[in-house]
Amino acid sequence: MGLGHLFKTTDIPEEKKRKSKYGNTVVETDDMKFDSKKEERHYRKLKVMERAGLIKDLQHHVLFSVAEKVYYPSIGKHKRETTYEADFTYIRDGKLIVEDVKSDATITPLYVLKKQLMMEKHGIEVMEV
Repeated sequence: MGLGHLFKTTDIPEEKKRKSKYGNTVVETDDMKFDSKKEERHYRKLKVMERAGLIKDLQHHVLFSVAEKVYYPSIGKHKRETTYEADFTYIRDGKLIVEDVKSDATITPLYVLKKQLMMEKHGIEVMEV
């Protein structure tokens, strides 16, 4: 006998769903999920450029390590690796381009730090769109 009768499931009414922190709308297109309409529009522009041969190897939501896992002997624990997730990466003129779709509200101190770490650790300048 299953346990389904022990748990009640309900749909969350639209008005009770949590609103986005930055007011963005998540969009799904081409079996891909975008964090905002602006990000989805930029993807479409990049796809046109890729089809035209101006860029190649377009990728979406690529993870980069910016700080390795660290062990703290005083507490006997590790702090996990820190990563930066780029919105888009692609190759243009033989060079890796990393782009992040940003608004004024999403340029946070944490983002600025990770952007700086990308330059220091990988020599990659994150371009803001």
